Amino acid sequence: MAAKAPPIILPPLYYLTYFRYLTGFVREKYAHILQVQETGFLDDFASMSQEAQCLFVRLVIRRGRYFPLHRLIYEEIKDLNRTVDELVSAGFASTIEDEDPACLKEILYKLTKDEIFSLLKTMGDDTVRKSWSKSRLADSVTSYAFEEILSHLSELVPMIKCGKTEETEMIFFLFFGNLDHTLSEFVVRDIGYVKLEEIKAEHLTAQFTTRMEAEQKLFLCRAYATYRLLRDGLPPDELVAWFEEVANSVTDWTAPARPVLDKLAVKMGRLLERLQEPDLAKVVYGYTVAPPARERLVRLYRSEGDEGLATDLAQQILDHPCNAEEYYFARDYLQTGSTRSRIKRSMTALLKDSDEIHIEATHKPYVEGGTLNYFLEQGYTGYHCENYLWRSLFGLVFWEELFDGGSQALHHPLQRTPSDLYHGGFFREREERLRERLRVMDYLDSFENYTTRFFSEKEGITNPFIGWHEHCFPSLMACYKLVGAGPLSKVLLEMCRNVKENGRGFPDLFVFRDNSYEFIEVKSPTDQLSAQQLYWLEFFAQAGINARVLRVAFA
Repeated sequence: MAAKAPPIILPPLYYLTYFRYLTGFVREKYAHILQVQETGFLDDFASMSQEAQCLFVRLVIRRGRYFPLHRLIYEEIKDLNRTVDELVSAGFASTIEDEDPACLKEILYKLTKDEIFSLLKTMGDDTVRKSWSKSRLADSVTSYAFEEILSHLSELVPMIKCGKTEETEMIFFLFFGNLDHTLSEFVVRDIGYVKLEEIKAEHLTAQFTTRMEAEQKLFLCRAYATYRLLRDGLPPDELVAWFEEVANSVTDWTAPARPVLDKLAVKMGRLLERLQEPDLAKVVYGYTVAPPARERLVRLYRSEGDEGLATDLAQQILDHPCNAEEYYFARDYLQTGSTRSRIKRSMTALLKDSDEIHIEATHKPYVEGGTLNYFLEQGYTGYHCENYLWRSLFGLVFWEELFDGGSQALHHPLQRTPSDLYHGGFFREREERLRERLRVMDYLDSFENYTTRFFSEKEGITNPFIGWHEHCFPSLMACYKLVGAGPLSKVLLEMCRNVKENGRGFPDLFVFRDNSYEFIEVKSPTDQLSAQQLYWLEFFAQAGINARVLRVAFA
């Protein structure tokens, strides 16, 4: 048994190294859109002592804005008081004497229960009990004047507030393109938790070409974070009024921002439907065409008897569907006039007409595995492949298109997918190259050499489509030899056209014997076909790929 590799220990100032890299990267790539306050932030940070830089970054990577000084003890910061004074003098931190009373709850959150109890006792409150919960103790504090609280708190638990939050947020946002990622992304890479494809620095481009693009997307990312705070407490009509103010604050949303608004509209529309607010849901859905907004609107129009609007919108969906669910829904609605989609009846008929096998009831928790065993016992070779096989084929064949900086869609070294992968640009901007790449599949030797090279050079590197596994390469080669280059190329191109939607819904099993093969969608007695599964079954039939549905009953 191979010895376990020793854990990777990061150097003491790893976080400062990461932050310096991040700020230097942003200064270089986004010089064309940085404003005075951001360039000033970068200059001022660089001019501080290393200890002050360390403390500021420590504050940035910790949760919240307020920090008790006695919890800021780090080996690399030898003189905390001097370092705090330097941060305050440079504007990178502040004391809390001049804070707004509205921040009291946030300040108290950073204290322990014992510290809040001590604060109350220091202010002369003899009614409190140490057995009380932290929240009850904090409520008691709010009955005192804010100035009195701060006066006693500064003596009992001195605190500072992290400064330059807006500048820091913008710098991180420009680097990552969202508000979700932090310096921990560097840590995950460097401790070996993930292995990322190395992208040449000259291939990394700015994600935002204009200041407007960056500001619009940042505005909507902040709005989405706010929505998650408001959704459980704000009345529905006020929530929609807030949303409309956000959505109408800009006349024409830029391409980087639009997907965030779409996501917000879909999430809020579904929430309003659950709250039995159909009229408000219609208002919100009207701001997006992202699935399932248009389908939901058709259903809402139909339920209210507005068949004209429902029919017109269904036709728009059928003319330009965003995914299989939309296509089948619109097609069946226009044929039947009912939102009880005929696809359900089509699926039921397909299941009813499909073959059935019996397997042991012990396989109920893993019906696909039991079905695969059934075929193996019949002398077949097979794999439980589902999306895995097709996504792996996609990831291998188009590896260079996914990670090539010529696409202008790779923006920082920690990026795992091109930024246009799920928004249509992947196929639109690369169609000629993608079709040219598929020529590697024309001959067995070229395909085998190509995939073998990538397995030897890239195995273990994170690719969103590949799960590195001992069966990956054998299953791909068997699939190529049995199915053929032409049909496989058709599937890969269809995936390219809508990577987000068409990267799922493939049949569960790939089984073969001699020169025959089948892809099998396994359905237990309680399972139903999804629209995406039906889509691929129909596509496979048109492409000449053997696939079928197989019902499973338990003996």
